[in-house]
Amino acid sequence: MREGKIGIGVIGCGAVARGFHLPAVRRHPSVALLALADVDETALDRAAREFGAERATFDYRDWIKDPAIEAVIIATPPEVTPQIAIDCLQAGKHVLCEKPIAISYEMGRRVVEAAEASGRKFQVGFIFRFNAGVRMLKRWITEGAIGSPMVIRLGAFNEPWMVTDPDHNRRVIEVLRTSTPLVVGGAHLADMALYFASSPPIRVSGVSARTRGELPEDNHWIGVIEFADGSIGKLEMGWLHPIAEADEHRGPYPQVKYPEIEIFGSRGIAWHDLRTGRTQLVRSEGVIQKRLPPYELNFDAQLEAFLTAIREDRPPSPDARDGYRSLSLTLALHEAIRRRTSLEIVQEEEG
Repeated sequence: MREGKIGIGVIGCGAVARGFHLPAVRRHPSVALLALADVDETALDRAAREFGAERATFDYRDWIKDPAIEAVIIATPPEVTPQIAIDCLQAGKHVLCEKPIAISYEMGRRVVEAAEASGRKFQVGFIFRFNAGVRMLKRWITEGAIGSPMVIRLGAFNEPWMVTDPDHNRRVIEVLRTSTPLVVGGAHLADMALYFASSPPIRVSGVSARTRGELPEDNHWIGVIEFADGSIGKLEMGWLHPIAEADEHRGPYPQVKYPEIEIFGSRGIAWHDLRTGRTQLVRSEGVIQKRLPPYELNFDAQLEAFLTAIREDRPPSPDARDGYRSLSLTLALHEAIRRRTSLEIVQEEEG
């Protein structure tokens, strides 16, 4: 075990960093926030004022070679994430990288190659892996309580259309110019599907829709995954749907339908409600109910897992290959939906 604090830099000071990553860094007693970087002056200044850092720059390359900075959290738009991740790894930094690790197969492979060649820890920010309800469902699957084959239903409907916040709408629309909700937000759902499944995916299909004519891309995507053991998965991702903004102060987008996390099997049905923390397994023998933390996006546990991997020289989880598996699945779904057909999944050999 190393002694002392681990110096961290954060690249990308937008809503995810300010709302989740930076508060977790501030709460952790073994971390020193040494540097911030963002090309957006407003976001950078806001993060620097609220969280403090020895350095705050527009360009992360101004400090990435500083030996005092051992690790970096990357929370940037997905089209720029891969090159930043590669630069950090080549500078000898451990990396906690927000999903998706890329938006193309080529860049995803390059990130994996850089991570494995670097000898550094590379952990992907699949935050639902650290959710108590998701872990409970995985435990029930592993114990055989749900049975197989399974039907895995996953959905998320965030990034709402906000009349009172046109800048938010503009930012989401900009993402739609280079990618889709399925590839960007759906990375979490794809990772959960692979985490729950007991066999690899073999075929994908689906549909998409554009509920606002002014958008540059479809904003609602439904993908279907067939697994080798006969299980199926449904991933549904929707952005820019309206909400009751007057109630926003009561919680994070209270009128937005939060992630669907449901699993049907031969022996039982299990689901987790992110809003309430209620987690339930229904079987012929009876019902098991758990009350777990509501709205649990456990960035503290995610950060601790990353730091433990660094200190104890353990493999991080989820790692770069997990990030690439999720990316590959969403890109395959994206292609199948674009072509309005079903596509066979060819499993890549892992070197």
